[in-house]
Amino acid sequence: MSLGAAKHNFFLVYAPDMPNAQRAKHFAAHMERGRQLWQSGVIRAGGGLLPKDVKATDEGAEDKFCGGFIIVKAENIEEVWKLIKEDVYYTSGEVLDREKIIIDPVYIVMPEAKFD
Repeated sequence: MSLGAAKHNFFLVYAPDMPNAQRAKHFAAHMERGRQLWQSGVIRAGGGLLPKDVKATDEGAEDKFCGGFIIVKAENIEEVWKLIKEDVYYTSGEVLDREKIIIDPVYIVMPEAKFD
């Protein structure tokens, strides 16, 4: 199998919430920063994690997030950790379960994937 050399490094961030997370309290600031990172090309995709018994098409699904995920373009994992640790969901100590955040390098095979 040969896919050729990757042009960029990407990382998948899996960030579950702590019990009783105060997500709504920090949502606006989190999304403003996220928009800036999206517009600059750092964040390539992202969204909320849902409980296993909830589907994205269920009514009110957006109010049942239990964490989040993003795909980040970065040179190394240290850059990704820096971005995460600067986000209000991390700094507030009221949203993300810091001990359960996972950041893994990924190889993007379908860079033009569509989600609509």
